[in-house]
Amino acid sequence: MNETKSPDARDVERLFASEFGAQYTDRNRAIDPRKPAFFHDLFRRHGIRRVLECGSNLGLNLTDCVGDPEMDVWGIDIQRGAIRDAWASRAGGNFVVGSLFDLPFRDGRFDLAFTCGVLIHVPPAGIRDAIREMHRVSSRYLLCAEYHDDRDEVAVPWRGQAAALFRRNYKKLFLELFPDLVVVEEGYKGQEEGFDRITWHLFRKP
Repeated sequence: MNETKSPDARDVERLFASEFGAQYTDRNRAIDPRKPAFFHDLFRRHGIRRVLECGSNLGLNLTDCVGDPEMDVWGIDIQRGAIRDAWASRAGGNFVVGSLFDLPFRDGRFDLAFTCGVLIHVPPAGIRDAIREMHRVSSRYLLCAEYHDDRDEVAVPWRGQAAALFRRNYKKLFLELFPDLVVVEEGYKGQEEGFDRITWHLFRKP
């Protein structure tokens, strides 16, 4: 494991709630249309209708899902400006300000809870709590789409922050926490497909 001192579980969350997070939002106001199409197609294929994206920012990953009248679409993010803009720009969907460590939803509220490029920013002190919360609010599926590393965890300096990005073996981590999860689909999406080199895993709860 990298020897960089890990921040407290809430430190990076406070960072993304600040001007640093607002700048992140401004850098990511456009999306390749293949990305929301991928998520929508994946969810429809598995009969997923009630969706929560944890760390949704502007809600761009949910664009195609929001446009589907059969889907109940939610996003949550710690960055207030992003949530405000998500409400202003989306033609539907529900977006709330909140913490990944304390999701304001009842147990099993959604068919699926997912992240895309979000768990990479959760420090070691909070990663298991974040995954447990995702597991708690989902009745059927979990999806993570993150930067993979065969090693358990590697801290990567990112935009002037020594420990704000962590590559991990996320599949291994999810299955260690919840051994009864079943991997139903997984893959890799590169820049030539509209993604930023992410490895994704769709898990089904028993």
